[in-house]
Amino acid sequence: MAVREKDSTPLYVPAAFTNGHGTRAATPPRQRGWRFWVGMTLAGVLVVAWVAAGAFFVGQDTRASDAQVEHRIADRVAHERVAAGKERSRALDRQAAALNARWRAQMRRNTKRAYGDGRRNGYRAGRSAGYAAGAAA
Repeated sequence: MAVREKDSTPLYVPAAFTNGHGTRAATPPRQRGWRFWVGMTLAGVLVVAWVAAGAFFVGQDTRASDAQVEHRIADRVAHERVAAGKERSRALDRQAAALNARWRAQMRRNTKRAYGDGRRNGYRAGRSAGYAAGAAA
């Protein structure tokens, strides 16, 4: 390697000893050994385990107990029974109103038909009696 006279720095600096900008790094980059990586891995695993345990125990407080869940379900079932009973009652009321309306309409038709039939039959009977009386005279 060629060396300058004044400051005795080499003209060529290998890439392993530079900081990426072409100037000489203060010290060569340090290689991390297996102890560092094992320690960092264990520390990471411990942090994840602590976070998971904390989340579990915090989550325990936010979940409803079995008794609370059963109580909510029982309340909902009772509410649904009442709502279903009211709906059934309203449906029967609607059905009764519809059946009563049909019955009244049928009665009106039957009454008109019976009145008409009686009138026609009476008219025919009166006519026959009149003919019979007129023919006898």
